[in-house]
Amino acid sequence: MIRFAQVDIGSNTAVPCALCATQAETPVFRPSEEISADVDSACRGWRSPPGPNVLFAGAEPFLHPHLPVLISGARSAGAQRIGVRTDGRALAQGDNARGSISAGVRLYEFVFLGGDAVAHDRLTAAPGSFQLALSGLGALRVAAERLGSEIALRGRVPVCVHNVRELPEVCAVLAREQCATIQLDLAPGLDVHSALPWLIAGAETGMVNGSWVAISGIEPSLLGSHALHATDPISLDGEVS
Repeated sequence: MIRFAQVDIGSNTAVPCALCATQAETPVFRPSEEISADVDSACRGWRSPPGPNVLFAGAEPFLHPHLPVLISGARSAGAQRIGVRTDGRALAQGDNARGSISAGVRLYEFVFLGGDAVAHDRLTAAPGSFQLALSGLGALRVAAERLGSEIALRGRVPVCVHNVRELPEVCAVLAREQCATIQLDLAPGLDVHSALPWLIAGAETGMVNGSWVAISGIEPSLLGSHALHATDPISLDGEVS
């Protein structure tokens, strides 16, 4: 298991469900100095290998005006692995894929809500976001190959009442896009018992297509013979913010 310290760079989530949100939220970024101080603290306090490792999350990292400086600062602070949680859209544009790899990012966690353009775009309230995310994944793979750099691709699916039936399709897409691991992150208050068949179907679909699917926010015993899927090869410390 590889542990990461999650450092939130702002408020809001990378891909909120528009149907769950009570109102549209505009990301509010924290000052770069505060973020860097949290990264320094996480790295100084690291006690056991492998690491230190840092994951930038919270608001969309590629919208932060000082992301390159934050990544550089994390490397200077001693971070061995740097990750970002993203909706993937920015990686399809310009030189962001190559530039972020060159800067030192090695873990990319892509947040998906739906398994096709119709569902994902509806849930994100962002037309074209599904195709842009897929393009971002493709751009990363191409850039990594050209640079000779090893990167880890990971999927994250915030599971709510609006997309629970999408899980098999979402896991299939992320697995086909070469995400080695996929996390199904259950929203608080979700009816776990009614969601269980879809959670298990998502886990099985991911596995059939070559990805490990981890289910968080559930008692492992509820998964029965699929209890191992409550285990995630990547763990996150509590948010540093």
